[in-house]
Amino acid sequence: MVIFSNLNQFNLTKIDLENIIEIDSQNFKGLSIWDKEDFLYYITNKNYLFSVIKKDGCIVGFCLSFISSFESELYKIAIKKDFQNLGLAKLLLILHLACLNLKGIKVSYLEVSINNYKAINLYKKIGYKEIKKREKYYYNKEDALVMKLELRIRGLSNPQKPLNNGISPPHTPFKI
Repeated sequence: MVIFSNLNQFNLTKIDLENIIEIDSQNFKGLSIWDKEDFLYYITNKNYLFSVIKKDGCIVGFCLSFISSFESELYKIAIKKDFQNLGLAKLLLILHLACLNLKGIKVSYLEVSINNYKAINLYKKIGYKEIKKREKYYYNKEDALVMKLELRIRGLSNPQKPLNNGISPPHTPFKI
């Protein structure tokens, strides 16, 4: 397994993009499925961090966050159905959050369906806390939980300043 972040720095193939779209449609069927143009926008925009996990050269999961100043919002995380329940979502999210932390991000927010117990449990295990409920947030009138995670930048004398002065962290993939 290999995990990449800041995919816009790598060569994204047509097959990679097809895998991402397939994983998205498997996991968000009937909800917020994005098309090729949506993903290309997020992958190539410097205000987003896009991470993937690959097995044998094939993308089996992805994670996307919007970055604003010292905060981020987790937009999506998804693992291919055949690879779920193996701890990959937790691993991918932890490494994704570490990359955000290296960029000087101090807080990560997310919204999750109040009925998505599996995701809520994952977020709580990582340390996210429920901060409020948005009633009838989704198009189907389902409520959403807003969750927050304080990221800690360790070893800095001035935690207000990003670690890298706006430069992306090294683009070396994590190997597992």
